[in-house]
Amino acid sequence: TENSEFAYPNNFTHVCERCNIVGCQECESRDRCKRCFPSFKPDWDGTGCTYVWDAHAQRSLSVALPLFGALVFVVVVIFTAIDACGCCGRCLPQEAPPEGE
Repeated sequence: TENSEFAYPNNFTHVCERCNIVGCQECESRDRCKRCFPSFKPDWDGTGCTYVWDAHAQRSLSVALPLFGALVFVVVVIFTAIDACGCCGRCLPQEAPPEGE
């Protein structure tokens, strides 16, 4: 879970140390992120970075599920209206038999 490619300078030990925050491009300290990578956003307290797609997916899901439910409802209403007599199309006009039979 460490970000070994990006280190931060530890002012107490005077040694660069690994950043512990996944998605952090520049650490302020071992547990605080100064700047996150693209496609990540900083947490409100600066202690982590969240992948932006996750946030979009959660918001999108709250919109997509009701829309899907509405679509299913409309399809059911349309099929019910088409089959008004309740006989799966038997009340629709029948084709005329060919002449001569």
